[in-house]
Amino acid sequence: MQSLCVLSSSIGRLSGFASSGVFVHLIGPKVYAGNLGLCGDPLPLCEGSTMKARTGVIIGAALGRSAAIVALVVGGGMMFVMRKVVRKIERKKKKILMKINGPGV
Repeated sequence: MQSLCVLSSSIGRLSGFASSGVFVHLIGPKVYAGNLGLCGDPLPLCEGSTMKARTGVIIGAALGRSAAIVALVVGGGMMFVMRKVVRKIERKKKKILMKINGPGV
């Protein structure tokens, strides 16, 4: 079975938004050299796009991730506290039953 070892999209007639995956960031924008119709990260911004739009997406993603982390921490804390409460209630029940039935039960 053969696999792709080298990919070059330089000196072509590609146009539109450029892909911005890990591969492209490792090699750099030279992967797209000579394609004047390409734009977007890691190349210059496309016409009509603004940095504000990109910044908004980044802020939204960061807030979403932060909210998920907070929810997990709060949920874990609630489980920990509730487990302690249940154990405390069980101990009280056991003491009451021992008073009623005697220590042999």
